[in-house]
Amino acid sequence: MSHHQYHHQKNDYSLYGWVFLILAIVLMVGVSVYYFSSKVSGPENENSETISSGNGNMINQPPVNEEINENVNEASENGNVNETANENINAANINIALDAAKSNIMVRYPQDGTTVGLPLKIQGEGREFESVVRYRVKTDKGIILADGSTMTDAPDIGRFGQYLVSLPLDLAKVTPVIIEIFANSPKDGAEIDKVSRNATIDPNLRALEIYFGNAESDPKGECEKAVPAIRSIAKVEKIGTAALQELLKGPTDEEKALGFLTSIPSDAKLQTFTIEGAEGRPDFTAELDKSIAGSCRVLAIRAQIEKTVLQFSTIKTVRISVEGRTEDILQP
Repeated sequence: MSHHQYHHQKNDYSLYGWVFLILAIVLMVGVSVYYFSSKVSGPENENSETISSGNGNMINQPPVNEEINENVNEASENGNVNETANENINAANINIALDAAKSNIMVRYPQDGTTVGLPLKIQGEGREFESVVRYRVKTDKGIILADGSTMTDAPDIGRFGQYLVSLPLDLAKVTPVIIEIFANSPKDGAEIDKVSRNATIDPNLRALEIYFGNAESDPKGECEKAVPAIRSIAKVEKIGTAALQELLKGPTDEEKALGFLTSIPSDAKLQTFTIEGAEGRPDFTAELDKSIAGSCRVLAIRAQIEKTVLQFSTIKTVRISVEGRTEDILQP
């Protein structure tokens, strides 16, 4: 083979090599593109297969939406559970909102602009630090007649409790006064939550505590809880008898508007009221004990009578009788 022929054959081999190399590169690129495209689209395709499979299974099952609708309809037929739950939640929220909306101090007596007797009685509800409520009574000229504090009967921290102040002021004539109820800030002692009432004190009148139930201060309706309504009457000799007669009249329209109510039968009458030592002894007609149903009402009747009598400091105990009988009375 001549040198020229050999050189020509060598060039042919080199050309073939380049062709194979290019084909190999193209093949590798194609395989790589296929591989990566299958990796990217693989999960999507798998998800599509899974979803399709799920839809295929649901062909033989009730649609989810239909089940939900049926359940909702069933709840509606059984008393509308959702609405009832919502109503209960709303009612709870309303109660919380009403309680939160209350001022920390409320003055029930005296009402603004009223004429009251002695002793001056200030009554209401409070929700203050350590249950302490302050009071101040001054004339319209700024002369201080009384300045002090009292405790509410709040059952727990942050809860409202009743307070009652009885002040035997030494007044000889009718006197306009300003009554302030407030608290001292535990932070800096500043006067906070102040409520003011303008009233006129008439020393010729006698202030009495007449005990009733009260739906506003006792929403749970505790049987033995009684709250005083304050009434001022002309001075009389038999003040205990007068207090019980006022009790038997029941709440006035103004007192009913403040939530007061009575458990004592409207036709019951007081026959006598005597005091033996330190014991008050009221005797009532048979109507007090007639057709009284329920132990709660019996307890409420006793509480109203006993607390009305026990407001007088010389009386320590109370014995109730009906037509002279003390046994087997006021039984549920």
